[in-house]
Amino acid sequence: EANVETTVTNIQIERGETATTYEAYQSRYYKPRETEEIVLRSLPNGVCDTFNLQTGELVQNIGEIVLDNTETWGMDTTENAKQPNTNIFYTAVHSDFKPLGTVDRAGSLVCDKVNVVPNLYFVDKVGIMSTTDPRVYVRVLKTDAPDVATFITYIQNNPLTLQYELKEPIIRKIQTTNRI
Repeated sequence: EANVETTVTNIQIERGETATTYEAYQSRYYKPRETEEIVLRSLPNGVCDTFNLQTGELVQNIGEIVLDNTETWGMDTTENAKQPNTNIFYTAVHSDFKPLGTVDRAGSLVCDKVNVVPNLYFVDKVGIMSTTDPRVYVRVLKTDAPDVATFITYIQNNPLTLQYELKEPIIRKIQTTNRI
């Protein structure tokens, strides 16, 4: 008994007993051009980006920034901000942040390296939060950043990627090519 290898291509399942000419599968959906990557994001509060495969419409509701020392940073030294183990630093962020009526934006912000902490301003925890200013506050251990100059080096070596709810959605049409 010899080993025989057979390769079969262009398989088509037929209904009935009459064979028809082979036709490649055609989906009703189109795929984006291969040169364009579509990234869809979502936040804990349920806000998300959407892409309609039939129309090619991309609705971006989530923005993204990287905090990496390209921003102007300050240190909050007011009495309310002082904590025994941590310091809090802040920077202004893009005006496309969706404004809210409170400082608790925990559900509308995510960070890749530290937890989003509601009311971080008043607690002695490492974390991040955003406010209605719009500002982002980052609280780190005093041993990591006792002052602004040290924090700038710290954030340069430990960049933070934030995803946040946009004030207004960005809607664009994605060119589609062949059917999938």
